[in-house]
Amino acid sequence: SWQKMEALGLEYRFVADFLRHKIKSRNDLEQKLAAAIIQFAKRQMTWFRRMEKNGFTIHWLDPLSKTPLLEQLLTCWKKDS
Repeated sequence: SWQKMEALGLEYRFVADFLRHKIKSRNDLEQKLAAAIIQFAKRQMTWFRRMEKNGFTIHWLDPLSKTPLLEQLLTCWKKDS
């Protein structure tokens, strides 16, 4: 059902709207989805910054680092153990 598809996540909600012709073109779909993803990422960053201010440790991984992400993750886990 459309409700199940929308409940799966942000991208599915927009694709469901596109398939139901609520979004008129693929270009509109791409633009609206990109804007929604950026807004969601900003909300996530705000949430994480608030968590840090409240004393929680957030381990940020650097996707541009030469160290593989899995190795960065394992290093973070070892610090917390």
